[in-house]
Amino acid sequence: MIWRETTIYTVTATVLITLSVVVLILLVTPFEILLFRRWPPRGHLLRSGLFIRTFWAKHLLKALNVKVVVEGPGAQGAPGGCVLVGNHQSLLDIPILAAAYLKPFAFFSKKELLRIPLFGWAAWLSGVVFVDREKGVRDGNALHTIREVLKRGAAVVIFPEGTRSPDGVLKNFKRGAFVIAIDTEAPVLPFVIQGSGRLLPKGKLCVKGGTVRVWLGEPIPTKGHTSDDRFALSERVRELVSNRLDLRL
Repeated sequence: MIWRETTIYTVTATVLITLSVVVLILLVTPFEILLFRRWPPRGHLLRSGLFIRTFWAKHLLKALNVKVVVEGPGAQGAPGGCVLVGNHQSLLDIPILAAAYLKPFAFFSKKELLRIPLFGWAAWLSGVVFVDREKGVRDGNALHTIREVLKRGAAVVIFPEGTRSPDGVLKNFKRGAFVIAIDTEAPVLPFVIQGSGRLLPKGKLCVKGGTVRVWLGEPIPTKGHTSDDRFALSERVRELVSNRLDLRL
């Protein structure tokens, strides 16, 4: 058995690299806060935290022997201030997106993680939006933060399946992502991650080295849409993602 493809190596590498980055964020971001002489507002997305998060993603994937290939019309110039929507197969999807989409973005996590000392604070400083899972898109605090993130020209990543697919089959999309996009008039940017579920399936802790392909589509405008359009928009994006997954490159 290859040492790099063992559970012990995966867990050790992930913990050590993540802990070092957590410490780095907590040491560096205070200088940015002092530089601007104010505590970061909602939707802050501190540049130092985002830079370090990208550093974390690339080095973690390299340590786990995961190569990311980015393609599609959005690969050359994906816009900011959009809602990224796509499939979800693995815990690797977040670092994969951080390595593939090289612009500021925020993603969701359950609010309980914020209570974890050091880790929760570093996650918040690097742009994580903490949400009450029971409320979902009805979480007023999270929605306010999302609007501020988009207003500042950053993106928001949402996995509309709600959870990781254990077999790679695309689940039905929940409407929350499209409600947010229409409400904020932010374009929807479809993405597809191919191969992450094979390298780290749901319920496993051992990463198999290999190549993951990330497809970034063209932004779909939502300006002028109403809440009634969320169903058609959801089906349109799901069809795009499903068709791309069926190619199985």
